[in-house]
Order: sequence, then structure tokens, then C-alpha cells
Amino acid sequence: MFKNRLILLTLLMTLSSCGFHFPEKNNEIHVSPIGNTSQEIVREISKRINLTQSSPIKIEFGTLACIKSIVAYNSDGKAMGYNLSCSIPIKIRNSANIVIYENDYSARTYLRKIDSTKTENVEIEKNFSKLRSNINRRIIKKLSNLANNK
Repeated sequence: MFKNRLILLTLLMTLSSCGFHFPEKNNEIHVSPIGNTSQEIVREISKRINLTQSSPIKIEFGTLACIKSIVAYNSDGKAMGYNLSCSIPIKIRNSANIVIYENDYSARTYLRKIDSTKTENVEIEKNFSKLRSNINRRIIKKLSNLANNK
């Protein structure tokens, strides 16, 4: 029992000493979401920043598009590799409803064919999730930069 606690304490001290921390909500960023706000990517972003309807700064979300395309075939004509990509157009508007920033955020990766179809589908979804997280981080970073440069 004591050994388990000692191991846990050592692990926690090691993680905290290297700067590891759980992601927190950035309370300095307040924006109103508009556009296609029912998407999963918007819900993920709302966990990290304050999306409120009363903010004068608006972020307009376009539709997230995630695409899987085959890029390599084996000698039998079966798929051997995929390009996975996600993109979403974003517009940020000020209180006068003027677009102050506009960009299409995108991320892509390559995935090799996996033997099992079930495992392959799980791996594809896991990679799409990583791509969405990458896009989320970049959007939040941009909003943070805009909030700090008021």
C-alpha cells in the first residue's frame, strides 16, 4: 500500500516538474459562436474557451469537412494507403460585424492500410480526431492572440 502511494507521488511530482498540466478553460477569451455551431468541433472548442451569445466578438464556423482519399494501391488493386484531411472555414467579426480575420483551417495526415477492416476504421476515426484537435488548438491560439491584442 505504501509502495503504491510512493510510486503515485513520484509520478505526480515528475509530471508537475516537467510542466505538465491538464488543459484548463481560458477565461480571458469570450466570443459568440455563429454559423454552423452544432458541430462536434464547436463543442470541443467550447470546453476550452467561453462561447457566449453576449460577446461583441463573433466567431463564424463554416462546415467541417473530413475527407479520406486512397493514395496507394497494391498489385491486386486494393487500397494500401489513405490521405486523411479535415478543414473548416472560420471568420472572426468585431462588434461592428466587420470581418477582422478569415482563414480556412486544415490538417492532413497519411495512414497506411491495416489488415483488419474493423481496426482500420477505428484507426481512421482516431486520426480524424487528432486532425480536429490540431485545428482546435490553432483556432484557440488565434483567438487567444486576438484577445491579448485588444
